[in-house]
Amino acid sequence: MNTTLFCIVLCVFASKVSGQAMNRCGWDPDNAVYNCGTPCPLGTSDECLEGQTCYLDIICITPAPTMAYSPPAGSFSSKRRCGKNYEDAVNSCGSFCPTGANSDCPTGTYCFNDVTCDLGGVSSRCGYTYDHAVELCGVACPNNTNEECPSNEYCYKNIECNQAEFTDTTAAVTGENRCGEYFGDACGDVCPTGFDSACPEGQFCFPAEACSSGCFMLSSPVALFFAVSLALLALWH
Repeated sequence: MNTTLFCIVLCVFASKVSGQAMNRCGWDPDNAVYNCGTPCPLGTSDECLEGQTCYLDIICITPAPTMAYSPPAGSFSSKRRCGKNYEDAVNSCGSFCPTGANSDCPTGTYCFNDVTCDLGGVSSRCGYTYDHAVELCGVACPNNTNEECPSNEYCYKNIECNQAEFTDTTAAVTGENRCGEYFGDACGDVCPTGFDSACPEGQFCFPAEACSSGCFMLSSPVALFFAVSLALLALWH
């Protein structure tokens, strides 16, 4: 066995056993990491498929299980993202981790709260539509396949994230947080913990400011009394 072939076999074996960093091929760095690309131990792109590049010191990351949904923009859950550290979660705009648990994230990354994405370039992201992927800066789909996306969402290329400006959710969690289906309609049950688990099925927890001035909270007994009174007055006249 010649020296080059022996080196390749040894490197491949070591990568499987220890998960250590090694050179790998990919269409881009994310593809090399999440797809655990073909090893290129000599560090040259000549070892890769045509069009791919050899990236140095890649540590493969197992993708997190595909989410059943993407949290709506403006919710607390939409600002919980995965990353190696907080800065990485911001710069990479990592996968959502709505429950706040590290188990929601790919191996080697952790869940961080209050992440506002700050991407300087384009990437492939999931969404119901192209505009939705841009607004939410959806789940990354580095392999450009719909299978990487939550149910009923699609992978869109060349997304330059432009997260909509919502009231900052980094403020201390208070009892005024409320449940709803989307920002501006969150005038439902109180969710003091800031987690969706405190809300009815199909609803999400939003900061207090998400309950717009035009939303009338009928869940309040006082509000309900006035609503009924106004309705009776209308019928009387």
